[in-house]
Order: sequence, then structure tokens, then C-alpha cells
Amino acid sequence: TGEKEQEEGMGSQEEVESQEEMESEEEMESEEEEGEKTSHLLSMQELDHLVSLSDFNAVLKKIASTRRMEVAEQLWLAMQQRDVTPDSNTLYFLLKCLSRNLSHPDEAEALAAQVCSAGGLVLDSASERLIQEITFRYEQVECSLL
Repeated sequence: TGEKEQEEGMGSQEEVESQEEMESEEEMESEEEEGEKTSHLLSMQELDHLVSLSDFNAVLKKIASTRRMEVAEQLWLAMQQRDVTPDSNTLYFLLKCLSRNLSHPDEAEALAAQVCSAGGLVLDSASERLIQEITFRYEQVECSLL
């Protein structure tokens, strides 16, 4: 009976792990769908309600979970046009979009410099790590093409 209980316990653990994996995948899909919905709204020029830094950062955070860099760029341009000063979260979310798009490291560094200049910011460690990640991924892709 002890062995049988142990086997049942293991089965239960496997079921829990499987359930957790499914929930995690569902959360990721949900985030991507939400990001796609947001990007659809933005492509229809529905930016008028975004007026504050927190408004822009909330949308950028959603977009960062997708591969919709063109929408993130659209938001960044809208922020500049409305004289909304970026903060370190803005920088992080924009770089996160670049990291998901296998962007060139020079593009990431140029964007970081532009955002830092506009916001009077210095690169924080999280943004530096994202730039390193972008560089690493880019180099991996370049090496695999050789």
C-alpha cells in the first residue's frame, strides 16, 4: 500500500506540474492576444486617450509581450509629439520589444540613447541586460547563418 500511495502521489505531482504548464501557456497566449488587440487598436489611430506617462507605459507594457515593434515605435513617436517625458520603464518596455524581434544591437543602443536623452536618464541594469541579450541573440543568429 505504501508503494501504491507513493505512485498515486507521484501521479498527482505530475498532474499538478502538467496543469501549471498549461496555465502558464494559457497566460502567455492571453498576453499575446491582449497585445494583438492593443496593437490593432493603435493601428486604427486610437491614441487620443493616451495623455500621461502612465497611460503610455501601460500600453507599452502590453506591447512588450508581443513582437509588434512597429506599434511600440508608433507609441514612442506619439510620446515625443506630445512632449511626454519617458522614464526607465518606458526604456525597458521599448528594449523588450526590440529583444523579441531579434533586432540589431546598434538599433537597441541608438534607441536607448534617444530615450535616455529625452528623459534625462542613465541606463539602469535591467536595460543594460536587455541590450546584452539583444546583442547575444543577434550574434547567435549571425553565427548560425555562417
